[in-house]
Amino acid sequence: MNFRVEYICSAIVTDSQHVQVPIPTPKKNEVLLKLEAASLNPGDCKIQKGQARPIFPRKLPHIPVTDVAGEVVELGEDVKNFKVGDKVVAMLSYGYGGGLGEFAAANAEMVVARPSEVSAADGAGLPVAALSAHWALTKDAEIKLDGTDEPKNILITGASGNVGLYAVQLAKLGNAHVTATCGALTPSYPILCLDAANARCLARSSVSHYTLLSQWTETVCNIDES
Repeated sequence: MNFRVEYICSAIVTDSQHVQVPIPTPKKNEVLLKLEAASLNPGDCKIQKGQARPIFPRKLPHIPVTDVAGEVVELGEDVKNFKVGDKVVAMLSYGYGGGLGEFAAANAEMVVARPSEVSAADGAGLPVAALSAHWALTKDAEIKLDGTDEPKNILITGASGNVGLYAVQLAKLGNAHVTATCGALTPSYPILCLDAANARCLARSSVSHYTLLSQWTETVCNIDES
């Protein structure tokens, strides 16, 4: 049996519980994963609190979480790029989730191979945060991450958050001068947040504490052209 976490949520309260449910069968263009790690994003928390209703989740009971890493154990029809035994990272859909379980079916187009030097835990932290940063830099800021672009000045706010940490590093790959703003280490979330010193280490550029208005203004006021 597939041992997973399900929760019943409304717009006001949630009731999470451990249950046993059948192992999903991969459909066309899907792979079945035996999960080794999962990571939570703000969107997952909002769904569990009922703040995304009536759009997400698509049905109840719902098995939450979208960002996962694991091993391919079964292939659906027409899957060509993976084989049983492959170690992968995947992003499941917000509508149907599935990450807090032993097994989950994932669309093969949202699955990538995980290099042996990347742990399951590290890989599971990539999908939503890293893809958000990648999209913002390559599509919105039009930065070429191979470093062939002319240097640009870029301001990254919330640089010590999950998306910001990836954005800082990817922007540096793109030969950009990064100015980063972030808060001090949040005592309530010592594992999830980095302080300004760590952000500066990643950026090798300018870092400003966003709560210090004079410092923030002085640091970023000249970022008006790329």
